[in-house]
Amino acid sequence: MAETKKTLDPSVKERLDLIDWDGLKNSFGVTREAIEKNPKVASQLVYGAMTDLVQFNTGDISGEVSLRAFPTPAESKDLWKVKGYTKQEEKSEDQKLFFYGEEIYSKAAKKALFEKTSWMGTDKDGKQVRKYGNANASTGIPVAFAFKKRDENGNVIMGPDGKPEREPKRSFILSIHQPTNQIVGIAVDKLKERLQNSKNGVSMYGVKLTDEQINQVANGGAVILKDCKNKKGESFNAAVQFDVSQMTLVPVHPTALKQAERMGADLGIGKNSPSETSQKVENKPAKKSEKKAAPAVDRKPKTRLQR
Repeated sequence: MAETKKTLDPSVKERLDLIDWDGLKNSFGVTREAIEKNPKVASQLVYGAMTDLVQFNTGDISGEVSLRAFPTPAESKDLWKVKGYTKQEEKSEDQKLFFYGEEIYSKAAKKALFEKTSWMGTDKDGKQVRKYGNANASTGIPVAFAFKKRDENGNVIMGPDGKPEREPKRSFILSIHQPTNQIVGIAVDKLKERLQNSKNGVSMYGVKLTDEQINQVANGGAVILKDCKNKKGESFNAAVQFDVSQMTLVPVHPTALKQAERMGADLGIGKNSPSETSQKVENKPAKKSEKKAAPAVDRKPKTRLQR
């Protein structure tokens, strides 16, 4: 079992200089020293992901909060502001769901967010155990929103007809941050630009994504990566998707793998022959009969995008 990393990467330490630490301390009582003691949280923070829960103490209240930094443009000298998110009640697809005040109407997107499945994984001691959780990392499809226009003070701008003025529609990919149950998102065009401009390309399990696959995951879909290597040097195939809450590629659960199998993709489990034409996975919700335990797949720890 791999040991938890206890030292900061030089690139992470450098990016920590960009955080508005005074603002973070004033808002949540969280200091740079406290963040640096947890390299995983530090890395999540500087790369725009929602962090694992950390302790906060304002003097009046204390508890746990997830932090997310919002990078400023490269030419700006402003420090990165950090917002905090406390744990919410668990949500379901049957509820009214909102993203920045706008309701999510797409039934397909909601179903993908909350679809559950089981799979064979490993516990902290490396033993094989059956796990249960969300089947997908994102909505699987873009969701369009036309947000209300606001002035510099955050007030909604009203039009001559007495209704709020709206921004042009933009498409977003949404994910659920499991520690807080918050719904988070990123605009498709912004995510695509982020992936395309990744310094060393986008890869996972040692396999680099093609431009076509980058476009697919930026639109919420899953793709099959062939000839991945585990720590023993053994080959396997994996389906991966982009998780907005973690701002990285993650392996998707077996319902998506089953969908890929039906499309003829070789999953490396000895059932299908390789299919060079079946690289894409349409992330459709599985039928009830398909939610049975899927074949065990190699689910090694996720790999952050190379930068």
